[in-house]
Amino acid sequence: MITINTYKAHIDINISTRKLAELTGLSKSTINNIDCGKT
Repeated sequence: MITINTYKAHIDINISTRKLAELTGLSKSTINNIDCGKT
């Protein structure tokens, strides 16, 4: 079972990746794919 700390770290990484994607001007669909855990 996943721990709360690991889960939180995963969320933090997703948020950071999303912000980076927005800053680099990636499309909305790409950001949505990141949210879904896809690359």
